[in-house]
Amino acid sequence: MKKIDQGFQQKEVQNLVEKLKRFLGRTQLDRALSRYQRALISSGPIYSEYYLKRRHPWWQAFLDYDALVKSGKSVYKNLTDSIFFLAGDAKKISTLQVRMPESVRLKYQRDFLDDERASDFLFEISIAWHFLTRSHKIVWYEEDNRPEFSVVTNDFGFDVECKAIGVDSFRKIRRGDFYNLVDILLPSVEKMGLSGEIDLLLEERLPTNRIELRNLADQALHLIERGVRTGNHSISFGTMTFDLTEADKTIVDLRQMYAELWARKSPEAYGAIYAADSAGSPVDAIQMTCRSIKADKVLEGIRKKISDACSRQLDPSRPSLLACFIHEIEDFRGLEYGSGLEQMTNSLFLSEARNHLAAVTYSSDSRFAPTHYGREASSPAVIFRNPYCKFENVAQFRFLSKEEST
Repeated sequence: MKKIDQGFQQKEVQNLVEKLKRFLGRTQLDRALSRYQRALISSGPIYSEYYLKRRHPWWQAFLDYDALVKSGKSVYKNLTDSIFFLAGDAKKISTLQVRMPESVRLKYQRDFLDDERASDFLFEISIAWHFLTRSHKIVWYEEDNRPEFSVVTNDFGFDVECKAIGVDSFRKIRRGDFYNLVDILLPSVEKMGLSGEIDLLLEERLPTNRIELRNLADQALHLIERGVRTGNHSISFGTMTFDLTEADKTIVDLRQMYAELWARKSPEAYGAIYAADSAGSPVDAIQMTCRSIKADKVLEGIRKKISDACSRQLDPSRPSLLACFIHEIEDFRGLEYGSGLEQMTNSLFLSEARNHLAAVTYSSDSRFAPTHYGREASSPAVIFRNPYCKFENVAQFRFLSKEEST
């Protein structure tokens, strides 16, 4: 885990959030939030909770913050993790934008309003902040086909190219499609008075078209209506396995159930839980997982993105770092040695055309851990150094942290 220096006191939160609003432009921000709220209303509960609320890093936090301010409640005394993260991002942006060229500043003002890719651009800011808080100078590039910025230390400088890896584009199952299927299927199963588990094994891809998703759900519902409660059953897209029982208003511990779901499902599968509500408590939960028998192409996709970035954006006459962001990775521990990720990355280092690349880092979404003094943010991360790098002065440089570990 890489600790994240948030760089502010909790009492500064309100001032920082207001600064971020001014940076984005209040009119543009209001439009984006209105668009987000309309999307929440028109989406199912699972798709909204698992996908929409996590797609953009700020929209829900802004709504929660505005609701606190409108109610007259103290933001400081009612601080949530999402608002705290929002303020941390605001601190980074308000500090870094002071020395940005105007063209770069305007680019980020637009980029952060992008519903799909805001997290990718925020990753660039977080990496720059990481080096700034270690007393290094950040110099931003304005030209196209150049890295995001260079880092200047007391002894040398190196370029940093940040690359966001959207693993959905390399998977047989796209996250949003799965949650749409869950929203179509599981509420109908719950209305039938059932709870339990449904596992879907696909022969190929999960359909993206909602009409096809509805067809898939209808096939499952037809089997259930015929009395199917257990066992494996063929459908046109693959195989469904049922383990359903009559619902009996049993209150469930969703936190424990999520832990059990993630323990039993394969790493390649997506999972979700749908529960009915009874007097404010979740009851009669239904779990669903989905995976494909065809292999994903995630490692090949990452390799191509890194290779392309090295050849197109990194100057061979300067040492460079490639920082990759992969969404929704819980932990990189165990991947440092002997993993497919390590082998793929090391294979890139073998080419003399990449001997200017000093290292590749991988990191993922930040999260909080409680401490005796409040909150501490961290993100899973791992580094692979290029043993063939031609620039000896970067060989021992601490790119990630003092420990250089996950």
